[in-house]
Amino acid sequence: YDPYMDLSQEIKDDFLNTYLDVRRTAPDRELFCSRLKVAAVLRLMQAFGAYAKLSVVNGRSEYREFLLPAVERLRLVLKEKEMAGYPLIGELVDLFAQILGSEK
Repeated sequence: YDPYMDLSQEIKDDFLNTYLDVRRTAPDRELFCSRLKVAAVLRLMQAFGAYAKLSVVNGRSEYREFLLPAVERLRLVLKEKEMAGYPLIGELVDLFAQILGSEK
């Protein structure tokens, strides 16, 4: 769940399944996946903010290329059923996309 790593859903699922398989105690899968989605949103928003600051405030233009992937990945995670309770984050992400010139 990083703007600079474009992993397929299949690879993400493989990582998740492997992690859950090797744990000594099995967590509640549904609860774990729900918390993972929230953590993914937090990570992507943190990365977006860092890249925006680095590219706009600090003049480090090489980070600008990661802004749109962050928005696109945020949109994907926010479509998950576990994220239905966070509509304002979706609106904020749509605003980011509009600023960056991305289509919905």
